[in-house]
Amino acid sequence: MPSMNEVEWSWTIPEVENHIRNLPLWQGELKLERRWGGLQNRNWVAEDEQAKYMVRQAADLRDIWGTVSAVRTSMLAGADMGVSPKVVYDERLLQISEFIEGRNFEAEDMHKPENVTEVIRLIKILQAKAPEYCHYPIDYFWPFDATRQAGWIANHLGCKHMAKANEMIEIVNPFESLFGPYKPVLCHGDMAHVNIMQERESGKIWLIDYDLCGWGLPEWDIAEMCAYSAAPPEIDELCVREFFGAMSDTEFEERMHKQRALRMTSSVRVALLAWVLACGSGLLSAEELKKSMNALFGGMGDEDVGIDGMADYCADEFWRMHKIYGENYK
Repeated sequence: MPSMNEVEWSWTIPEVENHIRNLPLWQGELKLERRWGGLQNRNWVAEDEQAKYMVRQAADLRDIWGTVSAVRTSMLAGADMGVSPKVVYDERLLQISEFIEGRNFEAEDMHKPENVTEVIRLIKILQAKAPEYCHYPIDYFWPFDATRQAGWIANHLGCKHMAKANEMIEIVNPFESLFGPYKPVLCHGDMAHVNIMQERESGKIWLIDYDLCGWGLPEWDIAEMCAYSAAPPEIDELCVREFFGAMSDTEFEERMHKQRALRMTSSVRVALLAWVLACGSGLLSAEELKKSMNALFGGMGDEDVGIDGMADYCADEFWRMHKIYGENYK
């Protein structure tokens, strides 16, 4: 049971903000400003007389994949490993981290080899050290099951896009047979370019936002970051070589075949999750989602992206990839 002194799901925004203001860690006067960008949680920038911080209120993720304990332990573990910002305060539904003066990556940033190489280095650290640093339960994440689950929930919520959704799900379902037994690792689970930050002065790159994390397929994160950024073929190839190291030409072609399958699966899954959120399954109101979408993805060609716009972007990316490579999977 959560403590009466900790945030609860039922609290209103003013109640959460009052709780934040009354925490014992602030030095002097506190300025608290809402920061748009979270699609499954609420965020604020808190500034006292000594420093700035990022405040995150967790969502109830049970409807769309992931649990509070998984997100919490991954966020804490990433901070302890040095791949994510340091957490200075933690409770079940509220975490406060050091503020990173910098920017979220844009899609084009993940088309640059030097950035891709550094992000893969961080992913490898996360995967290698997670068993040592993760202390709370984390869900098992199988992307094909997660995609089917998101489709079922979207249908249950009355999503108006189910004809398109079912067509895409039917195409990616057979990809599952490409993957045999493997050793699960901690997957970030949402490797969108906007979940990668670069510090302004040092240029240091950080991973943020573990809302869809889970124990899963090692190569999932590299495929997903290529899907989100609509990466060109040479970046796919760089990811596979950088992540897996030396391999034969035959093994490289097999890895690339799986990489493209996972890319397409990622695009379908994210489109479905966006449609689930559009149906009202989440912490944020429709207006909050709109503001966050515009803050995150306003550079996709439409100043008023909206959650449906994100779904359309992912669906279009799936069909683009399928048009090029679909025949190879029949």
